Amino acid sequence: MRLKGYIENRTRLFNRDSEFSCPHWCNRLGCKDERLHVSVSIVDLVAASLVTGQMASHLFRSHYKIGASPMNENPWIQRFVLELKKPCPFLSGMDCGIYGRRPIACALFPEAFFLFPGQKGGLNKGKFGHYPCLREPLVISEKRRSHLIELMEISRRETFLTEFYLFGFSPFSVDLRNTVMDVMEVSRDISGSIGDDESHYEVPHEAFEEILIRRLGSGGYLSKIDSKVDGLNSPSGIEVFYKIMEWTDSVAPSDKDFPYCYEFDERDRLKLIKRPT
Repeated sequence: MRLKGYIENRTRLFNRDSEFSCPHWCNRLGCKDERLHVSVSIVDLVAASLVTGQMASHLFRSHYKIGASPMNENPWIQRFVLELKKPCPFLSGMDCGIYGRRPIACALFPEAFFLFPGQKGGLNKGKFGHYPCLREPLVISEKRRSHLIELMEISRRETFLTEFYLFGFSPFSVDLRNTVMDVMEVSRDISGSIGDDESHYEVPHEAFEEILIRRLGSGGYLSKIDSKVDGLNSPSGIEVFYKIMEWTDSVAPSDKDFPYCYEFDERDRLKLIKRPT
């Protein structure tokens, strides 16, 4: 199976020339903290399936979820992603049960946040300052830096592939402004403060995800996603997936400032629109 060879090749980069190791006294915060979202790819899913011997569709339904994250710092434009559930179902005590085939995002953490000036600050604002691996700067050699950059590029291509395979479009983001009342209804912890004649609201991340999943289900999209993942249970289905990967690798663009997104209509069908600026 060609995909298995691809997975083995990328896995060789995970620890190559790295001087980082988790402190022995760390309580594996990154694996447990629900605020730290771990995006994964379909390749990560297949890798976990191969190492555990479980069907990809079973792992998909038990260990992963369709999540959402803000795009370009606009909370109402949410990008659909495949994520690990939290706490991570692969965590066994203090050990990762699939360490040799863990997601690229896990292999990059936390080193990738020390690659460029200012990156650590984005992760270290309040929520993650108590992580032991983020308290002091990491030493990253030039060799290790090159491997991390290569992994980040592989991750970018696999993200494009995953969105294209599951949703048919990448980057797959949705403008939720026309669902504002629905979001408010499912928000149980909205905080508001008024100052300078302006209102400010914080909508819990779970509220966005609940609306997205509910509307994806109502529109018939979740059943289609399940069918696509079911195809990964067979060698022939994985071969089809690999052929798609060969194509997306050649066309995957940068999603920076991508001008389009979707919105839900009154029947929970998705329509392509110009992304608001």
